[in-house]
Amino acid sequence: MKPSSIPLLLIGILYVFNSPVFAQPSADLLGESKVISERFNPDPILNFIQEKGPEEALWSVLIRDVKSGDIVFSHNPAIIRPASNLKLVTSGAYLDILGSDHRISTNVWLEGKQNGDTWEGNLIIQGGGDPTIGTELAHEDPFDFFHRIRAALASHGIDRIDGSLIGNHSFFDTQEYPIGWSWDDFTYYYAVQNGALSYRENTVGLIVDASGETGARPEIRWEPINTPYVQFVNEQIILPDGAAYDEGYKRRPGTNTITLSSKLPKGMIEKEDLSIHDPAAYFMAVFYQYLARDGFTVSGAPLTEGINRVWGQDGLELLMKYESPELSVLVREMNQESSNFISEMLAKYVAAYTLNEQGTTEKGLQLIRNHLGALGVDTTKVDLDDASGLAGSNLISSNEINRFLLIMRSHPEWEAFENSLSVNGENGTLKRRFSDNGMAGMFKGKTGYISGVRTLSGFLKAKSGNEYAVTLASNNFIVKVREIDQLHNELIEYLYDQLP
Repeated sequence: MKPSSIPLLLIGILYVFNSPVFAQPSADLLGESKVISERFNPDPILNFIQEKGPEEALWSVLIRDVKSGDIVFSHNPAIIRPASNLKLVTSGAYLDILGSDHRISTNVWLEGKQNGDTWEGNLIIQGGGDPTIGTELAHEDPFDFFHRIRAALASHGIDRIDGSLIGNHSFFDTQEYPIGWSWDDFTYYYAVQNGALSYRENTVGLIVDASGETGARPEIRWEPINTPYVQFVNEQIILPDGAAYDEGYKRRPGTNTITLSSKLPKGMIEKEDLSIHDPAAYFMAVFYQYLARDGFTVSGAPLTEGINRVWGQDGLELLMKYESPELSVLVREMNQESSNFISEMLAKYVAAYTLNEQGTTEKGLQLIRNHLGALGVDTTKVDLDDASGLAGSNLISSNEINRFLLIMRSHPEWEAFENSLSVNGENGTLKRRFSDNGMAGMFKGKTGYISGVRTLSGFLKAKSGNEYAVTLASNNFIVKVREIDQLHNELIEYLYDQLP
């Protein structure tokens, strides 16, 4: 995009601020020794924000030269609601605390004794906080973990359990959600409960087939194994071909009853991951059903417990140890696909693992703050209620997000952090963003969205060949998010063309 074209393209909406913009804030304010705006004309960006930005919105823009660390441009380095840009700093903290090669263990124990081909006693799964069991991130087959248990039992000659299957979830506390999450999100995959024993990201995969007759109910099925752990109330209806799709899902709080009220055009097949209540009970119910389908008999019902056992003692025999993919894989999924679930699970995990006590979100967030402070982040400008950014009450300085990008470049885990970022035109949440005009692959970073918030931070390789750390944040807008996306896209395209 040519610099002269910016004012022509970006005409028409009202002023953003009545107060002055900050083209050249003091070095003291931003913690930098020098502002090098003489290399770059900021006026088109300021005009852009003033002419295009929604009147009600708060805008913050930070640009740093990667080589020197100097500020090229700064506008309103404010305390913002970061949305999922928060995952940049929490993933960096996880890498700093645990290391990229760290794996999360889940142990399976036998309690009792063997009598021929029967185990007289219980099988206990010790939840360790692994967020990947039952997901493609761990294995293409969602039953891989269960296959391994079945094979371990077979290797001991055990074909029957005269006892119960018990899921122990004591590694984490029982607080279902972080502070600040909205209750009307709780039906959906991006706002699930977390627990030390979790399966398939604590969702069921609903499939709705509207190939029937107009006015009829569409057929439904769900994964895994159409488990009866959830109950669907199907109030959906098939509309004529070409009608608009109207989505409607709602899980009754504290239950696994999900009402479906969507209106689907004839011929549509819709897939949706919906949340469940009580992760450990879900895990064990699916495992019990899996064994029954395989012809393996368990006399007792599937159970869960939150007691602290002395593992390896009191007659417990280790049947199997299972490990998650490396942390580098987890943070890649967390950042590229913006997984709230992984981010929140890891917050509790670092507390449990590091402190050797029950993991809680509060303790995990305190560890994150401590490590951010040790890395050089000004934590007086950070206020966290969750680790993923879904809570609208999270606050952080846009300048600290931008500085953190450069902090991680000199961190021993830089490679894992860099590989976790989405690349525009290639993968993750940036796959369909600003990839025209030769820009594909030129920006790697992280998006963020909650109601009234759109953020974008990462590394931009300009047409000049130089690289910059860029943070764009728009808060408190009431226009459609696609309009803000378009503004962010145009700004990035302009910076690509014009940064020295």
